[in-house]
Amino acid sequence: MIYFLLKKIIIFTYYKIPHAMKKKLFLLVILPVSLLYAQNGKPRNPSFRYGLPVVFSHSNEISALSPSNETRIALDSMLHFSANQLEEREIFKYDSLGNNIESISYAYVDTILDYGEKIERNYNSEGLILTRILSEYDVSSQSWEYGKKEEYFYDSSSHLDSVNYYKYDNGNWELHHYIRYAYDANDYLTQKTTYFFNSETSSWTPQSRKLFYYSSDMLIRIINQSYSSGAWKNKSKTELNYNVANLIAEIIYYDYDTTQNTWIPDTKDVIEYNSSDQPTTYTFYNYDSNNGWEKDERFLFNFDTAGDLTKLLLQEYFSSTWLDIYYTDYVHDTSVEYDQLLLPLLFSEDEDEEFSVFTDKIFFSHKLDSLHSFEKRNSVWEDQGYSLLYYSTHEVVLSLKELQSHFTVYPNPFHDQLFIKRNSSWEIDRVEIRDLQGRLIKRWINQPDAYDLSNIGPGIYLLGIESDNKHIIYKILKE
Repeated sequence: MIYFLLKKIIIFTYYKIPHAMKKKLFLLVILPVSLLYAQNGKPRNPSFRYGLPVVFSHSNEISALSPSNETRIALDSMLHFSANQLEEREIFKYDSLGNNIESISYAYVDTILDYGEKIERNYNSEGLILTRILSEYDVSSQSWEYGKKEEYFYDSSSHLDSVNYYKYDNGNWELHHYIRYAYDANDYLTQKTTYFFNSETSSWTPQSRKLFYYSSDMLIRIINQSYSSGAWKNKSKTELNYNVANLIAEIIYYDYDTTQNTWIPDTKDVIEYNSSDQPTTYTFYNYDSNNGWEKDERFLFNFDTAGDLTKLLLQEYFSSTWLDIYYTDYVHDTSVEYDQLLLPLLFSEDEDEEFSVFTDKIFFSHKLDSLHSFEKRNSVWEDQGYSLLYYSTHEVVLSLKELQSHFTVYPNPFHDQLFIKRNSSWEIDRVEIRDLQGRLIKRWINQPDAYDLSNIGPGIYLLGIESDNKHIIYKILKE
C-alpha cells in the first residue's frame, strides 16, 4: 500500500467548500502524503534501505511468525447532505491486511443517482500498490465502464521505480504516458520524469520533469521543467522553509520568466504552530511586483484538550481586515483512539503531490463521527450541509510494514551505536542481534533507545524487536 491505513480524514471538508476555494483547501487539509515524503519533508526509506523486515521466533532459527490479528474500527461509508438531501455517498472496502481495495462514490441530484466513480486497487505482499483502476458508472445501462488504469513498479529496495498510465479505448488498455523516478545514494528522490509518445518520431519522449533538492536531509526545493526542442526549460519552482521543530513553516511558489531568465515570486503559504506542533494558522499570500507580499486568505484551527480538531475557520483579507467567510465543525468519539482506526486512502494517491505539510494525526486523536459546514452571506451564517461517517469492526492481519511502522531503527548503516525510536504506544520488551545464520550475538531486556554495538565486527546483522507479543527483525549494516 502507498501508506498502510489512516489517511486523509480531513478531506471531508472538501465536499462543502465553494469551488473557488477547493484548491486551497485541498493543499491545506487534504494535503496528500506522497509516495515518498513524510511530514518533515524527509524521504521515507533511508532507515530501511537494506531490506524489509522479517519476523523471528524465540528459537535460534529465523522463521515466519504466525499471523498477528488486530480488530480495527473501519470507516465503511460516508453520507454527505446538502439542504437535508443526500448529495453524495461513499463506500470503502478493505482486504485482510487492511489495504483499501475499493472506493466507490455516488452523486445524487434531488435524491436521484446522477453519477458514480469507482477506484479498485491491488497490492503485493508488502502492501505496495500494484494497480489502480478508475471506472465510471453509466446510469442508463446501470453498469461500470473502465476509464483509466495505473500500474506501479518497484526496484529491489521497494522504491517506486515507474508508473504507467493507461486509458481504456475500444475494449483495450492503451498506454497514455509513464513516469520514471530516480534516487540518490541516500535513497532520496531526486528526479521524476514524465514521458509521452511522440507520433512524429514513433518514440517515447520526455515532456516534463521535477527535480528535488535537499539540505541537511530536508527537502528544500522542487523545480518543474518542460522539455522542448531537445532541451529542458524551467517552468516553476517551490521553496520550502522549516521552523526549529523541522515542520514546514513557509512554502514559496515561483514562475520562471523566460524573457528575463529569472524566477518571479507568485504565491506564498505561511504556517504557524502551537507548542504541540499543531497548526494554528495557515495564511495564503499573493505577490505584487509593486507592493510585495499581500495577504489573501487564511485558515484558523481550533483544537480541544484531547488533541482533536473541533473547528476550521476560513477568512479572507479585505480592506486591512480579516473577514470570516466559512467554517466547519467536527464531532469526535473520544472512546475510539486514532490508532484503532482503519481509514481509506481517499485522495492520498494524487500523483502531483510531492510533500505534505500535515498528517491526519495532527488534526485529530479520536474517531471522527460527523462534520457540519456554514458559509457567511450578508452577515448571516447559512447552513452548507453536513457529513456522517459510519464504521464497523474489521479484523486485520498485521503486515510487516504495519509492524515496522511502530518503530524507527537508525542510523542504518551504523558504526558503533544504534537507536530505536518508538512511533506508537508499543513498548520495547526485548531487543536481539543475530547473525545471518540466526545465532544470537547480543540481547537487551527492557532497554529503550540506545544500543552499543561497538564490539561486533562489520557486516550485515538481524536486529529483532519484541513488543506486545509481536516480533520483528530488521536487516542492519555495520560499517
